[in-house]
Order: sequence, then C-alpha cells, then structure tokens
Amino acid sequence: MTWLEKIMDPGKTAIQLRIEGRRLTQLRPAQMREIAWLLILRIATVRAIRPLFLIILAVDTAMLAFHVYFSYRYAMHLDVSEMFDLSTEGGYGEYWEYLLTSSATLVMVHLALTSRDRFCMVAAGVLGWLTFDNMLGFHEGGGQLLSAHFGPGGLLGIETQELGEMLVYASVGVALSLGLIWSLADPLTDASVIALTVTGFSASAAVFGVGVDLLNSLATWGHLVIGFVEDGGELVLMSIASAITLASPSLLARQTAGV
Repeated sequence: MTWLEKIMDPGKTAIQLRIEGRRLTQLRPAQMREIAWLLILRIATVRAIRPLFLIILAVDTAMLAFHVYFSYRYAMHLDVSEMFDLSTEGGYGEYWEYLLTSSATLVMVHLALTSRDRFCMVAAGVLGWLTFDNMLGFHEGGGQLLSAHFGPGGLLGIETQELGEMLVYASVGVALSLGLIWSLADPLTDASVIALTVTGFSASAAVFGVGVDLLNSLATWGHLVIGFVEDGGELVLMSIASAITLASPSLLARQTAGV
C-alpha cells in the first residue's frame, strides 16, 4: 500500500477504493481497464509471488523459442520433432498449458466456493472449459459434428470445420454472457476484480484460438507467422490469466490484512 492510499483511507487499497459499494454496471469501460491494470501492478509488487511469475515467464519464453526453432527447421525442410510445435497435440507447449490452466481452474474453483462470488464461479467455468477443451478437443469435435449440416464447400470461403468450431465457441460465448448477466446483481469485491480480469484474459485467448485460426485458414501465405501469432498469443494470454489466478490467494490475504 502506498503512503497516499494510507492517507486517503487506512486499510484499503486503490482497487478497494474504486469498487467499494459498486456493481459492474456502475463502472465505465475506462474505469474497468484502470482497475485491471491496478490489479496487475499490485500483483507485481508482491515479492512472495514473484518467483511464480518468473518461472512462468521463463517457461513461456522457452516454449516460444522452441516453436521458432521448429518453424525455422520446418521451413528449411529439415528434420525436427513436432514436440516443439505449440500447436501439436501432446507437444511440450500443450502439456505446459494443461498444467497452467488445470492448476488455475482448481484455485479459481476453491476461490468461488470460499467467497461465494458469482464472478468467480463464472471465471472457474471459463477456465474449466478451456482446460478440458484443450485436453479433449471439444470445439474440434463439436465443429466436426456441426459441419455436416453446412454441406460441402463451406461458406464465404470458410471451411465447414471452421464454421462448426465458430458455432461451438459462439455457444460458449452466449453461456459466458448469461453467467456475467447473472453476476451483475452482486456488488464488486476483491475476488470479483480478480475473476473479471482472469475472464477477460481467458476470453482474449479464445479469440486467438478461434479468430486467428480462422484467419490462418483463409490466408494464402504466411501460415507459419500467423500460426505463431495464434499459438503464441493464446499461450501468453492464458499464462497471464493463470498467473493472476495462482497469485490470488496470496493477494487476497494481503488485501484482507490491509497491506
């Protein structure tokens, strides 16, 4: 807590001062972004959880470097293991993301059960969906089933498989929207801010997984670069969401104590 925060209201953080007694609908988009950045900056100042962030940063950097190495060898038609490719099922990057998101899901479920916060429940559902979808390929399987109804040739140059996957994620997006609407009646808490920030980063990762993937399927060149943006962007955003979630118990304990 800074000296200014202590003078303004001892025992309360900058985030608490901005959300006290408010609901999400009472905040403007600019205020929401400000609170999210305040959360990230506050987490960055907690020394106890810096090793966690450094580990995640180091492994992410290694995974991205592996992918660049794979892409170069692949482009040069040289032998290279597909385990280095971020998009490979069962590759190093996939296993690392499984570890991150499954751990984050367990922490968010615990936070939802202990806080009874609806936003935490929604965030736990989002993290759980993304974890099991990555592991079991729900959107690919659902896309394949739905693609049978589009007929051959797709639509507007989009393959039927891609259309099916978009519909699956659109359905998940509707469920997420309903969950957020259900949560609007509750006033914001420290746990709510964490959950909303995590949900935002997770939803952004899904945009990379579906939107950039669609762009890659429509592109006539640059597939390696677009693929790196898709898989790398998804990994980085999910790492941020997971890191915030994993840091949340320590952060909430400090904020409860007013430090």
